[in-house]
Amino acid sequence: MKILIFNSNEKSRLVVGQLMKELSFSVSLAEDKNKMMQELKSDTIDIVMLDVKSFKNTFSKELEEIIDNKKNSYILLSIEKDDRYSKTEALLQGIDDYVYNDYKLDELSAKVKAIIRTLTRQGNDDSSEVLSAYDLTLNPINREVKRAGKEIELTYKEFL
Repeated sequence: MKILIFNSNEKSRLVVGQLMKELSFSVSLAEDKNKMMQELKSDTIDIVMLDVKSFKNTFSKELEEIIDNKKNSYILLSIEKDDRYSKTEALLQGIDDYVYNDYKLDELSAKVKAIIRTLTRQGNDDSSEVLSAYDLTLNPINREVKRAGKEIELTYKEFL
């Protein structure tokens, strides 16, 4: 799965990008709107993570353009806790979910895993993609590995 991270704050962008790589995503980082739009138009992106602060004062107009170009991407918006206007406006315009900017990395990881479960259920009605041997199952779509029904956490290299 591929995730696009748009955040004008370099430190935040790199930290979240590294976390997503550890979760076995193919990651694209965008520091500006032009790169983000180029990625959205040129590649299949499963999840788009946007930081509302990166839009400055043109959030509403640019969000409309993003939603028009998102294809089948799941949009996750990162917002300030007290910014009810952006949250409400974004949900009404078509984003799929949001997180607050003060998130902990383990919370963001759990949120993304929940999104993957949702996307996998929607896009994989038959389980023909799941590989199994005895009590071991491997789902290459969401990179989930289970033995005897219990999930096994693997690093990117271990999964490969």
